[in-house]
Amino acid sequence: MPTDITNVIASRDMTWTRVDGVEFPVAAYVGDLNYVDSSDPDIEGQWTASIQVLGPSINYAVTTVYGSDSVQALYHTLALVRTILSSSMIASQIDFAILPNFGFPTLLTTGDVIVPTDS
Repeated sequence: MPTDITNVIASRDMTWTRVDGVEFPVAAYVGDLNYVDSSDPDIEGQWTASIQVLGPSINYAVTTVYGSDSVQALYHTLALVRTILSSSMIASQIDFAILPNFGFPTLLTTGDVIVPTDS
């Protein structure tokens, strides 16, 4: 399945199986991590990654995701893939639906942050 991302660094191929047994490909693509060197103070020093999710009734345009460092940009990118897949009309019929969150991370909330303690 062709993507509009020029330098794919990670991808996941999945299959949507309709009720009648006919199968269609679904794919998620992650593009390069890049440091933003900009005069715009809102994005200066941020990192980006791009995603695209393609499949029947999912075709999602290339989207840029930001993070304060490269790990956060990648994490947010993967979490957005999960959100896109979960919100699709065919979510329950994608083969990776048997995994929690399609095997992708979810965004952490303040309550999810683990604070180390002195032992």
